[in-house]
Amino acid sequence: ISITGFSLTLDSDPIPVGPTGTFTGLVNAVAASGTLTITPLGGTATVADLAGAESMPQMITGTVATIGTSISLDAPLDLTFDLDDPASGASGTVNLMGDVAADYSTPPVSTYCAVEPNSTGAPAVIGTSGTPSLSSGSLELTGSSLPPNTVGYFLFAENQGFVPLFGGSSGNLCLSGQLFRLSGFVLSSGGAGQVSLPVPYDALPAGVVFDIGDTWNFQYWYRDQNPTPTSNTTGGLTVTFAP
Repeated sequence: ISITGFSLTLDSDPIPVGPTGTFTGLVNAVAASGTLTITPLGGTATVADLAGAESMPQMITGTVATIGTSISLDAPLDLTFDLDDPASGASGTVNLMGDVAADYSTPPVSTYCAVEPNSTGAPAVIGTSGTPSLSSGSLELTGSSLPPNTVGYFLFAENQGFVPLFGGSSGNLCLSGQLFRLSGFVLSSGGAGQVSLPVPYDALPAGVVFDIGDTWNFQYWYRDQNPTPTSNTTGGLTVTFAP
């Protein structure tokens, strides 16, 4: 009996992870590929495609650990497959034992979208300080190269977009879909032309929650005099939130 090219996909319902990082749940495995070859003594070999073969459901217990913006998963695995070969009449079970290991790293914060110059002659710049780790709560949104002593606030949405000179503004809207405003946190750029806002996790618009792995896009919208009263924007900023 020979099994070659065997690969699996694992599937489960959502499994809660405890406060210490341990989890227990039920997992199923399905063969994505593989070939079973049975050669009886003195007989002719028969070949069967294993794709689609399912294991018996198995309880799996493991751990999830977070280090900075990375997540690692480790869990032992012991799967049983019932296999049959109609051509030879042979049947049996195959036990597959091993360890599931997975790692995920949160993408770094990145900027996107074209930016128009403001009355300073330069485009305003959006950025961050701190980390997008939800447990640290240290992420701050920043804006620089703004006209001095002007006010504005941050916008955010799940989707990126591009609307040039939107609504009579001198800037470009880099968001699309449902748009949320942090208008409860109006900021002044002061004499240095800079703003900073700690992400208000506990005071987000109704219905909005930032969860681990969620990706959101941000932009700063501010007043400008260029040369008549108008508004302008920074570019867009993409943040994926980490543990």
